[in-house]
Amino acid sequence: MRKFKALLKKDWHIHKKTIMIPFWIIAAFYLINIIFITGAYFSGNLDTMFQGNFEQVPADTISFLANSASDSSGLPLETEVTYSAV
Repeated sequence: MRKFKALLKKDWHIHKKTIMIPFWIIAAFYLINIIFITGAYFSGNLDTMFQGNFEQVPADTISFLANSASDSSGLPLETEVTYSAV
């Protein structure tokens, strides 16, 4: 058991940087998100950040995206999804 603990400590000291890489990547991702959300909150754009405004997107684009999603999901290709602006 002592050898195992010593081996774990040795491996930790040798490979500490490579073991911590996924942690640093995830921490950087969350930090960047917090910075942008805080900036959007103080600039007053936070409400538009979380609400989709589909009136500005052309109907052809939405139809293309919906049909390409059905192509890759294995759904029947005969059913086409269309979007009509109200």
